Amino acid sequence: MRVRRALLLALDRDSWVTHLFRNNGMVASQYVHPAVFGYDPTLSPAPYDPTEARRLLQESGVRNGFDVVLGCDPAGEAVALAIARDLAAVGVRVRVAPGERYPALRYFAWACSTGDASEFFDFLLHDGIDPTTIANVGFSYRESERSLRDAGCESNSRKRLELLQRAQRETLRMLPFLPLTIRWGSKGASSRVEVVNRFDERECVAAFHWRT
Repeated sequence: MRVRRALLLALDRDSWVTHLFRNNGMVASQYVHPAVFGYDPTLSPAPYDPTEARRLLQESGVRNGFDVVLGCDPAGEAVALAIARDLAAVGVRVRVAPGERYPALRYFAWACSTGDASEFFDFLLHDGIDPTTIANVGFSYRESERSLRDAGCESNSRKRLELLQRAQRETLRMLPFLPLTIRWGSKGASSRVEVVNRFDERECVAAFHWRT
């Protein structure tokens, strides 16, 4: 867990937003987009702190760093290379391998198209899901599992929101995934067309209309 925390602190995510995303996004404080039910506005992003990252790596017995393969889709290669540069500064030697099927680390994006945070947990974290899916890690943490189970049975929306937020906070303590950035979608369109931007960047042609 300390190594995963160190990796997160070593990443200069603000610079990615500025230089790679052209300010079209923000540093993530958690696993879901602000539009998703279960987002917790009280959470703050982990800071960029390479000094603390080096200290945690030393505490964890990897004083001299380590070698690791980072997989990604071709579209994410620019960010994967930025990850490799940032981690090199704390002694973690990363080989970026687009298309690698089973890398030790993988950079990927996820959007909860249902608009509910339970989708993230159900698809990516629970034990018993097919481990050959792109990112499932077979992670099971008793505290977050209990919150998610209770959320699945809760009909009161306020209480359910609190349970999903609690599940996120509990999972963030373990960091099976590192929350990196949130990107905003954008489209170029004629001024004659009314276009709907979805937060998951999927296209729904039926939602496009001629302006009247």
